[in-house]
Amino acid sequence: MKYLIAVVILMSLSACGKDVQYVTGPVGATGAQGPAGQNGSDGTNGTNGTNASPITIVQFCQSCVTHYPDTFAEIGFCSNGSIYGTYSANDGFSSEIVPGLYSSNGINCSCTFTVGANCAVSN
Repeated sequence: MKYLIAVVILMSLSACGKDVQYVTGPVGATGAQGPAGQNGSDGTNGTNGTNASPITIVQFCQSCVTHYPDTFAEIGFCSNGSIYGTYSANDGFSSEIVPGLYSSNGINCSCTFTVGANCAVSN
């Protein structure tokens, strides 16, 4: 019976609609580090990648020869019939150079070139 009266009183107090202010207490001390967990099981092996060999170097401006430190001819690489160029801007990235007309502005070596099918380059 005492329990029922205490519940009724608490419910009626909470129904009064008064805002209750809570005070945050101080942060307690950091507890001790728990034990290390067990090693998880090994995952399954991934699939083999595509054989990209042979990879050949492709020079975009045929009339230029690289001579350090004055002249740098831009180059790409051919893999599986596609040409890729690596750019140093934006943290560096490689991208496919699809067939079409391009301009190269290598250091002291610039030209216009055409990329064709199967890594063909002509000036």
